[in-house]
Amino acid sequence: MISHSMSRMMRIEASTKRASMVSGKRGAPVEYLASIMCMPLDPIGMAESRDRLQRMGLESPVDLYQTVTSGDHDVIKGDILVVSDVDYPIRDVEPWSAELGTVGADYLRLIVEKNSRVDEVIHL
Repeated sequence: MISHSMSRMMRIEASTKRASMVSGKRGAPVEYLASIMCMPLDPIGMAESRDRLQRMGLESPVDLYQTVTSGDHDVIKGDILVVSDVDYPIRDVEPWSAELGTVGADYLRLIVEKNSRVDEVIHL
C-alpha cells in the first residue's frame, strides 16, 4: 500500500518497454506497462555509481539515476523506463522502503542509465 506522502512524491508518469521473445530470439522492445507513477529521476551518489559500474563491468563513464515506484509493478532489470518520450534502460531493480532501517517490497527502486541524447534530467 502506498502512503499518502509517497503518492504525492510519485508525480512523474512513466511507462515501460520490454523486449519480446520471437522464435527464441530477443525482439525489439514493445510497450509493456503504462501509467506508472514514480518519483522524479535523481542521480545516484558517486560512490554507489562507481561501485555499480564496476560490478556491471563497464569501463566507460555512464550516468546512473534512480527513481522509486510502487512495488505492485512487474518491472525487471533489462526493461526500459520511458519518461516524457525518453528511454532509460533499467540497470537494476531492488526493493525499497520509505521507512529508515527497513527493506521491503512496498516500493521498487529503479536504477536507470541516462540516455546519451538527453541533455538534462527531468525534475518537475
